[in-house]
Amino acid sequence: MPPITTGSDSRPVRPGCAKGGATTQTNQGSSVFLNFHNDIVRDASGRYDLASPDFLVLSCLRADHEGVAATYYADARDISRALGPATLETLRSPRFRMNAPGSYVRDVAGGVDVLSDPAPMIAGPEHSPEPSAAANGVHPLDDAARSALDRLQGVCRAVAHEVFLRPGGVLLVNNRKGLHARSRFTARYDGRDRWLQRAYVRRTQWDIRHRTTPGACAGLH
Repeated sequence: MPPITTGSDSRPVRPGCAKGGATTQTNQGSSVFLNFHNDIVRDASGRYDLASPDFLVLSCLRADHEGVAATYYADARDISRALGPATLETLRSPRFRMNAPGSYVRDVAGGVDVLSDPAPMIAGPEHSPEPSAAANGVHPLDDAARSALDRLQGVCRAVAHEVFLRPGGVLLVNNRKGLHARSRFTARYDGRDRWLQRAYVRRTQWDIRHRTTPGACAGLH
């Protein structure tokens, strides 16, 4: 299988420990609630859901010092059932632009936002909805879209399941069918802070074959 680019960092397993940026909406954050999101990948097509992983594997190497950091998961079906028809209609309209992941904005774009084409935040059939929300920022295109985004985040908090990861624990997250978040915690930057490793899983790479790294297929037939 040829390597596939995932943004600024193509390692198959990525560290998720806090090393700074405590107030950012990224995996480096700690002192703020990391809003409900799924992991997206910036793509030149303008669609940031195209190359997203189907699943995340979060492996806990260390918990935070106080053991208070929680991971939350909100199933898209529960989210949709809790939203009103008007809000759901707005969220299913292309009235939002997703910002590229924090690592891409920081390491590749020089700190400048890199926005997707206008897209809905919920797609897929009614019985199996697929949400899309960038951790690093969702830009609503009008007031109704902004209100729907706020309502979405509130509903996620209401329906979410809470998990406290401990060393040796692993959490499998369905990245296509739900949104996840993380509570705030205190990082001490003493080498013993919360440390997660994250792996991406996809069922197929056929629809992202354009992301194959240059020269990876040389000699393949």
